[in-house]
Amino acid sequence: WSSDVCSSDLRRACARSGAPPLMECYVHAVTSAADIDDILRIEQITFTNPWTREMYLSELEHHDVAFFYIARDAVGEAVGFCSWWRVLDEVHINNLAVLPEKRRFGVASLLLTRVLADGAARGATRAMNVAASAITSPLSTRKIANDE
Repeated sequence: WSSDVCSSDLRRACARSGAPPLMECYVHAVTSAADIDDILRIEQITFTNPWTREMYLSELEHHDVAFFYIARDAVGEAVGFCSWWRVLDEVHINNLAVLPEKRRFGVASLLLTRVLADGAARGATRAMNVAASAITSPLSTRKIANDE
């Protein structure tokens, strides 16, 4: 996997927020179709109306506004993912899912922390998606960066 791992900064941010203890995992940006099968497996388990392979491949083509990350545990198993769009100055979270047996270990918090940090780095100042925010209420601050 890439060098894009769960940093100590992300772990500290989750710990400060009161999120559950983190499992050892790595979060990396999905930039090719190689991770799509793992995302689809999690989609099938989690959602009643999952996205299709074609939908994710289309997202890959719009890499300037569409992003998704996958979380893998210490042995490389995909345990969760988050897809989001940057629209003007906002982060729009489309999907956030964690395998049922891996829930309550901070994977969603870690994914959202990464999404919010990357969104702010790309100029977003707000995050939109009440459902995703409710999953990790300690991280649910809607304002993610200072308006300048």
